[in-house]
Amino acid sequence: MSQKTGRKTSALSGRRGRFNRKSSKMHRELSLRHMPPVDVRIDHLGAQGDGIAHDDHDNIIYVPHALPGEHLTVQPTRKVTGGIEAAIIAITSPAPMRKPADCMAAP
Repeated sequence: MSQKTGRKTSALSGRRGRFNRKSSKMHRELSLRHMPPVDVRIDHLGAQGDGIAHDDHDNIIYVPHALPGEHLTVQPTRKVTGGIEAAIIAITSPAPMRKPADCMAAP
């Protein structure tokens, strides 16, 4: 029995939704693993600092560590609210403001 409500509770009560969310998150990530790399041009930076681009199907692609004006080859990694997150595979044409990192630990 729950001390707060006085109702009987089972060991599995309240967990069903969490498992569904986890499995759907895993499904979103697995569904993008087989997508081919995409060539994009970064249009601008988003509110979180990610580069924002659009693919041929007009999907919004968020690319961390990208700068406006860069031409990149990216690998979609997962679906996020409002678009797709992708990782940089290659920088085809770097932005003029890109410079080597001062610290070796920087990505």
